[in-house]
This record gives sequence, C-alpha cells and structure tokens, in this order.
Amino acid sequence: MGAILKKKMVEILSYTAGIIDGEGSICIGRHKSKTNRSGYQIDLRVVVTNTNEWLCNWLQFQFGGSVCLSHRRSNPIQKPAYQWCVASKKAYLFLEQVSPYLQLKRQQAELAMTFQKRKFRGNQTDEQVALDEADKILMNSYNKRGL
Repeated sequence: MGAILKKKMVEILSYTAGIIDGEGSICIGRHKSKTNRSGYQIDLRVVVTNTNEWLCNWLQFQFGGSVCLSHRRSNPIQKPAYQWCVASKKAYLFLEQVSPYLQLKRQQAELAMTFQKRKFRGNQTDEQVALDEADKILMNSYNKRGL
C-alpha cells in the first residue's frame, strides 16, 4: 500500500509541476503592510491563473491557499479566469514538494525557497531589507518574458 501511495504522490507532484511550469508564476513582490515600519513588506507568492475553475480548486484542495476570480479581463467576451494563490511559508512548503519535478521554473523555485528560509519575523535590519529587495530584483529578471 505504501508504494502505491508514494507513486500517486509522485504523479500528483509531477502533474502540479507541469501546471506551474506552464500556467504558474513564482514571485517575490512588494505589498502594502500596516504592521511594517516601512509601509510595505516583500513576500513570496506562487500563483496559477486559468479559465478552468476546477483546476484552481483542485490545487487548493491538494496544497491549501486560496482561489478567487481574477479581475484581469480586458475583453468581456473572454472566459472568466480563476486564480489560485499560496503565499509565504505555505508557498515555501509547496515549492519544497514540487521543485524536484519543475523543468522551466526550477531556478525561480530555488531562489524563492532561499528567500523564504531567510525571512525574519519582526523588525528587519537594513541588511535584511536590502537582501529581500535584491531577491525581488533577481526574481523579476528570471521572470522576464522571452528569457
């Protein structure tokens, strides 16, 4: 029974890695924060946007996170798009599971996990803030289209 469950888990993680490689994004971004003295915080997010609501709900069932209707529709004829998102520590735990199966976004996953491991709760030093900013800039360069 253990071997069957392990094989099923490998199938799920492989399938999920394909989704992340094709439809997902791994981001380190800046977001407003009322609790941080700088007025913002930099955090990790893994996002999948897709017109198939079932897929986003399946990701939420398997790995947690949240699903919402995406508001990026520029054309009213387009199908509605759904977005699955997992952030911070949960994103780290998710990437830890799927990263061995990633093909295209392994570099982003490794940077994201390094970033999240280093995160410090509470007041950050200027050096920690600078490291977070550097990781954000590096991730943005990895995520540029056409590279």
